[in-house]
Amino acid sequence: NFEFYLKNHSQFIQKNLIDTYKKNIEFVRGLGKAFGFRPMFFYQPIGLFYGNNPFIQEGYKASIGSMELQQMHEAVRNEIRNNRIDFIDLNNTLQNQRDDFFLDVAHYSPVCTEIIGNYIKQFISSLNHSLKN
Repeated sequence: NFEFYLKNHSQFIQKNLIDTYKKNIEFVRGLGKAFGFRPMFFYQPIGLFYGNNPFIQEGYKASIGSMELQQMHEAVRNEIRNNRIDFIDLNNTLQNQRDDFFLDVAHYSPVCTEIIGNYIKQFISSLNHSLKN
């Protein structure tokens, strides 16, 4: 009944998800301040939203659950775009959407992990470089 619960409570669940992200970020920032580190938060690609993921079952995209999850995903990304949640959105890092990006419906392959890891490394390196100048 997950799909029907989600459909009937999607606004509540969406708001709760975003609020939870924001509270977690605030908590980790507090830890960073107390222990002297600067946290960064990355919103990573989710395998359910990649059309070339070979592990997505046929018909899933048309399901109620898929449509509702996609709306939540887009709501989070919209919060990021509008600077209302402090995430760096990595969803565009997998633009090629190759079949070997995933090990199953949600877990990254080594190829995908390397792409995402390199993007994070480049992002952090560019920040470190700009901070030195």
